Amino acid sequence: MPYRAGARRRLRIDRLWRRGALGWTGTRLPRRLAYPFRTPFLEVLWMHLLPLHAGLLVHAAAVEHRGKALLFVGRSGAGKSTLA
Repeated sequence: MPYRAGARRRLRIDRLWRRGALGWTGTRLPRRLAYPFRTPFLEVLWMHLLPLHAGLLVHAAAVEHRGKALLFVGRSGAGKSTLA
């Protein structure tokens, strides 16, 4: 399905900066937006907000198994996605 100009990213965060939602509307994202959560603005935002709330930004892949999350952390090319 071809990209339609109506696809847009949207970020909502509550007034206390404790809860938020990130998503997109429209049909299919273009290739340059294949990773909608990875933009320079959002990377800077997360780097500053997460430590304020005992959070941590990691380069990882995750899967759910038997009701628990398994996190595979590593540098690019280490095989995280393949392992997941």
